[in-house]
Amino acid sequence: MQLNDFSYARFNMSVSEFKILLAMFATLDSVNQSEFIEQEVTTRELAEILQHEKNINNESYLYDIMQKLAEKTYFSDNGESAIAVPFFKYIKKQDDKAFLKFKFNDTLKPFLLELRRDFVKFNYTEIKDLRSFYSIRLYIMLLTELRQNRQCLVIDYKTLCDTLGLPRHRAERKDFGVFNQKILTNFRKDMLLNAFNVELLDIQTEKVGKKVDKLIFTFDYKGINKRLEGQNKRLMARYRNIADKARYLIGESLSMGKAKDFRNVWKIIDTSHNENGVFILVENWRAYRVKIPCRDWNAVKHIEHLCNTYKAALYTRLTFGDIEAMSAEKLELYEKGKALKSLLK
Repeated sequence: MQLNDFSYARFNMSVSEFKILLAMFATLDSVNQSEFIEQEVTTRELAEILQHEKNINNESYLYDIMQKLAEKTYFSDNGESAIAVPFFKYIKKQDDKAFLKFKFNDTLKPFLLELRRDFVKFNYTEIKDLRSFYSIRLYIMLLTELRQNRQCLVIDYKTLCDTLGLPRHRAERKDFGVFNQKILTNFRKDMLLNAFNVELLDIQTEKVGKKVDKLIFTFDYKGINKRLEGQNKRLMARYRNIADKARYLIGESLSMGKAKDFRNVWKIIDTSHNENGVFILVENWRAYRVKIPCRDWNAVKHIEHLCNTYKAALYTRLTFGDIEAMSAEKLELYEKGKALKSLLK
């Protein structure tokens, strides 16, 4: 995308909408392409960059996103002139097709096509783990400056608030603490934990009297070792979060054979994590311990299901195989019915 024009433009959209827009930009050959043609982005690609969205595979969710994107406009004001242009000529999706088709508005050609110089290039998958719209915008701004061989961005605080689409009152001194906590602190964390090409060195403020007047960002290209280090930190943070959440299973038991044979029963005694993933520590009647690997939250929920099937098989006349074959919903109803019967006795 053309430097400054898009990097510092105003985008009134959610983080999910902005990620999809960047994925659509990525389908363009901005150097060699001279005309906009019908492009497409698959739902699998959208699911990859919107991995934190629970409804990404829901058809109604995609149609809602389509409608909102179709209404969005590109707005830029360089002080001498302002322009507002719809991004798309059209966006369409067929019910039986796993992709979105779209065509950009021809007015955007000077900003997106036949770019020979002064343009910023980045892999949109770099931002898939970011949940903050502001972190994505700030990251693109720093990339823009680095592309012009600058390692320092000095920007007026009010201008930055306006560019990020924040309410005017945010530019007042009384709200800078909120701005710093909600936006800048999260941005620092995102830059530290993700495998970006940019290393954020410092963020300083410059005041006029008691009011914050300017923000000074200093940064540099990040070497491969630091990128890998950031990626590992992000992965370890994810594993730690899963291990902490899985601690509710401590004290539960599961069976690796016939449920009523105590020799097959294992009790969950702890959770842990390392660079290889999350582990649930179980112990049997002989005090023999085994670590069960869990790479994601779905694996933890499967362990929970095994615990539930063990409890159901232990206290009912159903066989363990019957319980294992039951869906989670039916199992829940069965256990509620069993509890009700015990109360009526």
